[in-house]
Amino acid sequence: MEKTLANGMPYATDKLGFGIYHFGQGGRDSRGYRDSNYFAHDGYDREMCDYQENLDYMNFYIYRLDRSDRDNLRRIKAMGCGTWVYYFPMVMVEIKGKKSYQLKAGWKDEIEKLVQETKDAGLWDAVIGFQYDEPMLHVDVDVFEEFSEYMAKFGKRQMSIFSLYEIKEGTHPRSTDPEFGMLEHVITPRSCRFLTDVGFDWYSHADYDKFNELTDIMIKMMGRDNFYLWHVPCTWTRYNSPDATEDFCIENLNVLYKLLMDRKNPGGLFCYTWRSWKSNESLDWRFDLKNPERWNKLEERMIEIGRELREMKLCDLDLWSHLKDYE
Repeated sequence: MEKTLANGMPYATDKLGFGIYHFGQGGRDSRGYRDSNYFAHDGYDREMCDYQENLDYMNFYIYRLDRSDRDNLRRIKAMGCGTWVYYFPMVMVEIKGKKSYQLKAGWKDEIEKLVQETKDAGLWDAVIGFQYDEPMLHVDVDVFEEFSEYMAKFGKRQMSIFSLYEIKEGTHPRSTDPEFGMLEHVITPRSCRFLTDVGFDWYSHADYDKFNELTDIMIKMMGRDNFYLWHVPCTWTRYNSPDATEDFCIENLNVLYKLLMDRKNPGGLFCYTWRSWKSNESLDWRFDLKNPERWNKLEERMIEIGRELREMKLCDLDLWSHLKDYE
């Protein structure tokens, strides 16, 4: 992969994306330190991350400016890649007996400082945009609107990966819980008007028609289609479910790759997930060179797809043309 565009920006800037969610996160370094919000710096986990990067098929990462060090961001830029910045400054509060997530005090000053420090380090070009995970399961409309509107001032894209619960109303196990009710999904054209990249995750099926139907539902909820579409392939065992085999993950990956290519405005694929949360259920073990049952076939397919996507240019879109309807 090339390292830069003609204008000096990272090569990934105007390309479709391929990456692994939580890649490099939660690694145990030589000090024995492990935290899912930090990148692995050294030790065996870092070796495994380096091995994957040297296979040369990923071009997008997810990064935390408030938790991660800039050496990793510098490396990402040097490789010609880009990163989405995860920043979601919410805290749980209780108001009149009801709990909800609200923006924490001083969050604007915090993100302004983080952005300026990134610019001062010469690394702002490597930031593709900001990424939010299942936001409507956490906050209500007013909070998300205030937050995403302010984040839009930085001129970067904003991505949300929704859950199935946010796409299909009533599917959440707590959907009938009165306390949870106020936190139900509220994906509306207005509440999500600042999003430029949108997708959802659903790991238990590999049915093209079902995913296609859910994609239609999501687009209808957004009320527009001038955004880049993402999918999140299942590349983990779903906490060691007997159904989530390597063959199933390959099938799911192929289905979502085809669906991405069949739709207009494709954005990319973020495979879930690198970091194991419980017991070796994810790619940090499934791709471990010490694993006697290593998932070589899945790795080979991911390399093929990643190298294809990272060379495809994004279609030209006016990502903000609809905002005039809200003036």
